[in-house]
Parts: sequence; structure tokens; C-alpha cells
Amino acid sequence: MLGSIPLGGLISLAILAPNVLWMFLPPRRVPTGLESSRLVATAENIGRVAVFVLPFFYPIAVRTIVEKSALAAGGLALLIYYAGWARYFANGRDFRLLYRPFLGIPVPMATAPLTCFAAAGMLLHSPWLAIATAFFAAAHLQATVTIARRGRES
Repeated sequence: MLGSIPLGGLISLAILAPNVLWMFLPPRRVPTGLESSRLVATAENIGRVAVFVLPFFYPIAVRTIVEKSALAAGGLALLIYYAGWARYFANGRDFRLLYRPFLGIPVPMATAPLTCFAAAGMLLHSPWLAIATAFFAAAHLQATVTIARRGRES
């Protein structure tokens, strides 16, 4: 732990970083009619805000085996997430690349950041982040799987 400075927000920033590029380099060949239901989209957005904001209020401490394991799991998930983004950017920003399996992981661009946030909940000792991650995961995975299916059909 670096004093009592709440550096947990670095986790959110690390996950958000590729999304900044995505804003300026959006996907190509996006099929139409992929929207989620209004309820799922609303739940997903509420969960998204919660998981990205909550870490900013917690310090990072890596002393115990649980904290070290959570850091390793989150770091591995972040590497997979970055590799998925690299695949997307290196291969013409095709929309479908955001939803295709990678390294045998179905919808890795959804599961990897969710794994990062779950690990962060343990690392930061935040039951609130754990709850927010579960809430976000339920909505985000529902939306992602729905979009992936519809994208394959079009």
C-alpha cells in the first residue's frame, strides 16, 4: 500500500485505456439492429459506472497471498484484454473481432474486464465493488452474448 492514497482507480484507468482509442477508431462493418433491451442496457450502464468509479475510493495493498493472487489474476485478465484489443486494431477494426473467442475464451472482450474487476474487488477488499461487478457482469454478459449472436446472424 502506498500510504493511504486511493490508487485503486489505476485499475479502472488501465481497463478504460483501450476504449479511448476505440472512441477515435470505431469498429467497421457494424451490423444494424444489435441493441439490447432497454432494461438490460440501463442495468449495464448503471453497473458500468459503479465498477469504474468505486476503485477510485480504495488504496491498493499487496501483502497477503490473497492480494497477490488477485493482482496476478487481474493482471493476466488485463493482458488478455489488451491482446484482444491488439487483435481488433491490427486486423482492420472489424466489429466481429470484439465478440469472437480468443485463446479459447468466449466473448473475451467482456469476460476479461469483468475478471479484472472481480480481482480488484478482492485486491481492494471492497464488498461494494464485488457486488457492483456481479451486477455489471449479469447485464454486460447478457448484452454481449446477445450482440455476438445477432452479429453472427447478419
